Amino acid sequence: MSGPRIGRWNTAEDGAVTLIGCYCRDCGEHFFPERAYCPRCRGTTLDQALLAGPARLIAWTVVHQAPAGFQTPMAVGYAAFPGDAVVLGPIDAPTDRLAKGMALRVTEGPTSVAADGTPFVSYRFAPAEGGTPDA
Repeated sequence: MSGPRIGRWNTAEDGAVTLIGCYCRDCGEHFFPERAYCPRCRGTTLDQALLAGPARLIAWTVVHQAPAGFQTPMAVGYAAFPGDAVVLGPIDAPTDRLAKGMALRVTEGPTSVAADGTPFVSYRFAPAEGGTPDA
């Protein structure tokens, strides 16, 4: 991996990616990335929460203008994980194939490239196998 990271994640030998977030024991909130306090209640009694999915696509947009180093157009969306953690990330899928409620898996890959050629590697979303929208 090269470049800075936003949040932490683990990548298994089979390529499966698990985001490392938090669970607040005070109010029950799940969130990513990790923080020192809960964004909902500001509690500090936190446990690690592993977000593996599948997640469900809540909403997305297509970015047509981006800073240098990013390829456009780029789909970016919010995905809800079991436990209701909502995570924003780039989506590797044709935008005409995105649908509210579709199942997403977490992947890892380059998001942008610095002027010196260093890739910024981050978590990403991709359609899960058989990921059909909720009825």
